[in-house]
Order: sequence, then C-alpha cells, then structure tokens
Amino acid sequence: MSEESPFRKDKKQDLENQLIYRKSLLKGQTKKIAQDNIKLKENLRQVVRNFLKKEAE
Repeated sequence: MSEESPFRKDKKQDLENQLIYRKSLLKGQTKKIAQDNIKLKENLRQVVRNFLKKEAE
C-alpha cells in the first residue's frame, strides 16, 4: 500500500499542474506564464512541506 501512495500523489500533482496550466491559458496568458505558474505552485508546496516539518520537530 505504501508503494502506491507516491504514485497517487504524483498523479494528483500532475492533474493539479494541468489544471493550473489550462486555467492560465484560458485567462489569455502565454504558455511561458502558465509554466511559471506551475513552478510557483510547486515551490509553494515545498515551502509549506518544509514549514510543517519544522513545526513537527
């Protein structure tokens, strides 16, 4: 079961990234901006993860 978990998480993140990308394009933004939006969201997730780890210690 624990082996499946990362796959599902990655698939969920992939779907979220596709959603961000499509929303960005619908707003009339360029593909470059859409890709930057995905990077920003991933960076935000990492910051939150690191913060939660520090709080747990």
